[in-house]
Order: sequence, then C-alpha cells, then structure tokens
Amino acid sequence: MFGAVLVAGPRQVGKTTMLAQLTGGMNCATLDDPILRASTGEESGTFFRDNLSRGRM
Repeated sequence: MFGAVLVAGPRQVGKTTMLAQLTGGMNCATLDDPILRASTGEESGTFFRDNLSRGRM
C-alpha cells in the first residue's frame, strides 16, 4: 500500500540532507523521536497512513 525506503549509515554524513534534495519536499519520517519510533511498532498497520497523510514528518 505504501512504498518505503530505508537509508542507513553513520551519523552526520548527510543522509537526511540527501533525501530532502532527492525527494523535493515529500513527507518523510526520520524516526529520531523516540515516541514516534515506538509508535511504528505499536501502530504498524496505520502508522504511515495516519502520520504521513497529515504531513507530520
């Protein structure tokens, strides 16, 4: 239903900056916030629908 891309790597090498440039402002989730990260497991079935559709990330 929703596509996703995982970008992993060392801290502070430009992952977020690269994604911001490549996606042209599309909504994205960094999962840096511990509460947001926890909700991915607790609400995995609705996480992207509820969060990305509201532009919260």
